[in-house]
Amino acid sequence: MEAALSKLEDYCMLFNPYIYDLSHLVPIDRLPTELLIQIFVASVDTPGDDLLALKFGRVCRYWRDVANASPHVWQYLHLSDRRRTQASHTQAQLWMLRSGSLPLHVHANLESTDTLLPLLSPVLRQIDRWRTCHITIGDLTEHVEFVPFAADSPQNRLEELRVRVRPSAIMSGIFDDDDHDVPTFDNSPLQPSSEFCNICMRVSFSVLPSSCHMSSLRFTQLTITESDTIPNSTRLLDFLLAFPMLESLCYHGLANESDSTPKHPRPPVVPLLHLRVLLVRTTCAVRTILSHIHAPALRRLCLEHTNVDYEVSPDPYADMHEEGDSDDEAQDFSQSPWSDRGTGMGLRTLFKRSNPPLQALEMDYADMRTKDFLWCFDRMDTLEEFVIVASDMSDKVIKALAPYRGHLLRHSGESEDGMSDNAPLRVRLPRLWALGLRNCQRLTGDTIVNVVQSRCEYADSMPDDVARSLQVVVIAGCPEFRARHTIALSPLLGTRLRVS
Repeated sequence: MEAALSKLEDYCMLFNPYIYDLSHLVPIDRLPTELLIQIFVASVDTPGDDLLALKFGRVCRYWRDVANASPHVWQYLHLSDRRRTQASHTQAQLWMLRSGSLPLHVHANLESTDTLLPLLSPVLRQIDRWRTCHITIGDLTEHVEFVPFAADSPQNRLEELRVRVRPSAIMSGIFDDDDHDVPTFDNSPLQPSSEFCNICMRVSFSVLPSSCHMSSLRFTQLTITESDTIPNSTRLLDFLLAFPMLESLCYHGLANESDSTPKHPRPPVVPLLHLRVLLVRTTCAVRTILSHIHAPALRRLCLEHTNVDYEVSPDPYADMHEEGDSDDEAQDFSQSPWSDRGTGMGLRTLFKRSNPPLQALEMDYADMRTKDFLWCFDRMDTLEEFVIVASDMSDKVIKALAPYRGHLLRHSGESEDGMSDNAPLRVRLPRLWALGLRNCQRLTGDTIVNVVQSRCEYADSMPDDVARSLQVVVIAGCPEFRARHTIALSPLLGTRLRVS
């Protein structure tokens, strides 16, 4: 305030008081309203008192009326994590309201990057108004100009958030480890648009902030990468509560064995009603994550590198009496039986809750028990692409993709295996058109040939609304699939078959 008053006195010295008939006023009250506004703007643009715009109104009623009626005074928003989160949110909302539709200049003074997202969350939804952003974290500073981002577009749109979680012992800044010149915000490479300029925000935390400290965020793409930290699935799911508009979620975790004793409250069920793409990679918490997400619009699910060859503690939050949570009756060999169980049970819960119209399932070094594959195949009527890499699945699983005669209620005339000889043929995954089998060590070539041949012959003779024929079949690195099997399939599939 002292700095502001000093500036006011300096401006008063520029004016001759005898020009105006204002002798009844003190010198500062003789200033024209326009000049007073300019002085206010010059004062709030200078780092110092974050609440200076409010304090103008405490001098007198005239100053309060001038400041409150002047949107330019509220263009400069100074936020600090030294105040309580709710107080900062209230400040941000007031500044955005009083600045009208004018451009915003955002300053954030932080003690840790852990508070960056909670502090900025109220103003991120109006990033199309941002002109500059200046972030100070200790001795580090980052200044971003937003005008160049939208040079060829009418406005900016914040679409993507990339989060890195790393140990608190390592200084967590707003820069990547490999390139300290990477800005906090840059052009997003995903979903380019001529109408909008898509902005990507990058930040790193020592721990994911709680959703209760953040306003609802409108990001549509989120990538979270754990880096040498102990994963906390409860905190992860709580963090996701702040992102109701997500369309794509990628989580790269660490395959750390978790403790079977709950140390945190039961994870919330996260409603991600717009989520279309979900990638979960390198984590032992697949079951917890999939079991606590409600994604009724999910189209593509990718599970990568979730197999582990050591015993994983049971999910402390799972219902151990859940259907299917018993040993696999098929007794099929697996090098990763514990993670297979977690993946299968997580998928079961996700489908029971959300029943998503899944179109693509990709499993790369991710596996399930035979009973889980069969359970999913019976319920994925919309699946179009199925790709699996490095699986221990047996011939029993791949045989489930061959035509079969549907189950009927038991009555006289039904065969001993529970199938009716008179029931019509049908196929599981009736919309499947792309099948990829890579490095599946236990599948035999004869079984693959029999299944693909019978399925294609059946589907080729049926209309597309009953069963879709395979258009792409990729078989790579399967040791039991040999040259004679390729020769057997080639006449039927032709260029649809890709073997290596």
